[in-house]
Amino acid sequence: MNIIRSALRALRAAVSVVSDLKQNNTPSERELRRLGISKSDFEGARLQ
Repeated sequence: MNIIRSALRALRAAVSVVSDLKQNNTPSERELRRLGISKSDFEGARLQ
């Protein structure tokens, strides 16, 4: 059951990040962490 909860949390975080990006907003650090992405890595990739 924990695996399912973890997967659903990751899915919700991914949907939220994509939604933020479509609106040209920066995703929250918490959502990025749930996906295993650091804020600095995200900003670096976004600038390229």
